[in-house]
Amino acid sequence: MARQSSEAQNMGLVQQLYQTAMEDNLSGLLELCAPDAVWEYPPIEGVAWSRTWQGHEEIARWAELHDAEDAILDLRPEEYLADGDRVIVLGFARMRTVATGREWATRFVHAVRIHDRKIQRFEAYFDTAACVEAHGLVAAA
Repeated sequence: MARQSSEAQNMGLVQQLYQTAMEDNLSGLLELCAPDAVWEYPPIEGVAWSRTWQGHEEIARWAELHDAEDAILDLRPEEYLADGDRVIVLGFARMRTVATGREWATRFVHAVRIHDRKIQRFEAYFDTAACVEAHGLVAAA
């Protein structure tokens, strides 16, 4: 029973994360994260926000760079799966790359690890090819 309660709390914390993100509430997002939290995106050459970030200061920088490069048009977490200290989120996102004006859409998987009721690790998996194309980073054949 305690595990179910803990998993429900963890799922609620991750749901709050998306709520704060959709409200563009950076301070609220950082409050949900441990001071040494890790924010991990697949590295994409030419996309400034796409790498691993650690700690509140770096996560704030990630948010600044992401907002400067890609506007979130739609962010839709669709399913939450909790197992112990991990919450997996399946969803959909649609963005517009600022520099090119191109829109791109992707299904995503976010793996979130919770420790002491704080987000300790956030890992993002998405269609990096769609991001590369929207950013105009595809090399001519």
